Amino acid sequence: MKKFTENLFKVVSMLSDEKYMSGAEIARHLGISRTAIWKIIKVLINYGIDITSNNKLGYKINQKLILLDKDAIGRKIDYNPTKFDIFESINSTNEFLKSTQSQDYQNHICLAEHQSSGNARLKRSWDSPFGQNLYLSIKYHFKKDISAISGLSLIAGLSVIRTLSQLNISNKFKIKWPNDIYCEDKKIAGILTEVIGESYGGCMAIIGMGLNVNMMKPSNENVINWTSLKKITGEHFDRNEICVSLINNIIKDIEKFSILGLEYFLSDWNNHDYLANKKIAVNNSEKTIEGEYKGIDAQGNLLLKIDNKIVTLYSGDTSIASIR
Repeated sequence: MKKFTENLFKVVSMLSDEKYMSGAEIARHLGISRTAIWKIIKVLINYGIDITSNNKLGYKINQKLILLDKDAIGRKIDYNPTKFDIFESINSTNEFLKSTQSQDYQNHICLAEHQSSGNARLKRSWDSPFGQNLYLSIKYHFKKDISAISGLSLIAGLSVIRTLSQLNISNKFKIKWPNDIYCEDKKIAGILTEVIGESYGGCMAIIGMGLNVNMMKPSNENVINWTSLKKITGEHFDRNEICVSLINNIIKDIEKFSILGLEYFLSDWNNHDYLANKKIAVNNSEKTIEGEYKGIDAQGNLLLKIDNKIVTLYSGDTSIASIR
């Protein structure tokens, strides 16, 4: 776990216009030694940032890079009381929130520029290159029993869709049950929701999200069938603006869900259902079954038609069934 260092943030800001700047000039601006600058450059290179070093000209970051700004994001969050942490690098934003006590806050938000062990569903890893995407988790305390918040991950998916729609991108984004966001049949975001019962009768939900924003090449070559906002549009996005919108949308939707339940969101879900009218395969770690997708029930469970019978599935990994 590594908190943001102010000097690293400032060095990236100075080099973010993709022009050379000498180590001496950077050191003079920051009031630190050239050796300290060299160490910061080395940290960035170790994170995978493409930096050119020239003995005469200095350093240059070869791609646009704008880091997350805690103050800029925090000022625009609409909901209080909110606790807010941001890390340069962390094992997992979800795991951090699980380890912290934050009952004095309705919302506890954790962001990171890099995750060394980002979590996805079914114990998979989430590719988390430095400074390119959003890795965000929100802890929310419900005054409800665990059974009363079934379908929460679906709500989080709709919040991501709402955020992406506000970017005025023409492509249509869809949700693949239970919690993947797709565009043009490729994955752009994933959600991992963990719910824990609490001693006073309520429950705590941690909603983790990974959204591919400016990534053009994954750090893990095994990552397949992915896309990002930059790949879709060819444009670089300021992740701070997207982050503010995403946080405000998810908290707003959680609060509505807490009062109105999943039923309030069902029509919205149907409008963005990636699996609608498809034959699908569902892998629940024990076996894979195929059938005709029939939507979700009032608790957010998947309905699958197999041999003229409707089967209810509470968990699993879905995919489009291969045509034989």
